[in-house]
Amino acid sequence: REEKRILRGISSAIEKKFGKRVDLLFLAKKKYSFQIQGYKRYVQMFRSYRPKVIAYADNGEMKNMIEAAHKVKIPTVDLQHAVVSYLNLLYNYPAKYTNHYSPTISDYVFTFGDYWTNEYRLPAKVIPVGFPYFEMMTNRVKPAMSIESRSKNIIILSNYMHNDLFVRYALELADLLPGHKIYYKLVFTYYQDWRWRCPDLAKKSNIFVIDDNRPTLYEYFSMCRYQIGTNSTALFEGLGYNLTTFVLRGSTSIEVQELYDKGYAFLVSSAREIAEKVNNQVELKFFSSI
Repeated sequence: REEKRILRGISSAIEKKFGKRVDLLFLAKKKYSFQIQGYKRYVQMFRSYRPKVIAYADNGEMKNMIEAAHKVKIPTVDLQHAVVSYLNLLYNYPAKYTNHYSPTISDYVFTFGDYWTNEYRLPAKVIPVGFPYFEMMTNRVKPAMSIESRSKNIIILSNYMHNDLFVRYALELADLLPGHKIYYKLVFTYYQDWRWRCPDLAKKSNIFVIDDNRPTLYEYFSMCRYQIGTNSTALFEGLGYNLTTFVLRGSTSIEVQELYDKGYAFLVSSAREIAEKVNNQVELKFFSSI
């Protein structure tokens, strides 16, 4: 009863603030019933196959699976797959709960490295294990011989939340930097229909849309001198290639605040600002040298 009251209260607050009616009670019931059915199926499956451990990348909808694993006493390991910050609700609990066991929280979290440890505030054991794929690819794919040979190449790392913003920046940069090649990395779910979603990208001769996984993203990093993004883990991978990094100011840029606060990236508010820095060949301090 109390939860229903809270959900109705939030719905009313949203309607008052934004003028839109959202039936949170309906959505909660729908999600909760799905979780219950999933939990029952996972328990049955785990009892049948008895795995020694379950590893996964949690997208926020795996609580039923985690709870089922704990029911059958199987250890659970969440593998980091994204930027984690205090804005990520999945991994941030009030201090009084960080030592409180919950059956819906993973036993272990394997992270890309020590850098991320303090961003996890939850009752799980956080273990930095590195990023094996990144390490393998950076050993395999080396940058072009000189910075000059890739100084005219820019890669844009788009995402779901800000796709329209990235398209606008790409189009403006294509005009502001006509002598540069702009590689536009699509979110993989846009590979097939980007010409319908973003038709203007195809109209610019110096924009090259990446709609396949071959060549790999690392090969594009090796060809480029600059990268543009918001809060993608790919930004950190690009830093491994010493790419001059531009973070677009927006609702999610604060997740990588440390990068621009410590001088590893520029926080920018316009395409013109990026173009000016590119034309002036403004440099930043580098993370590493590959």
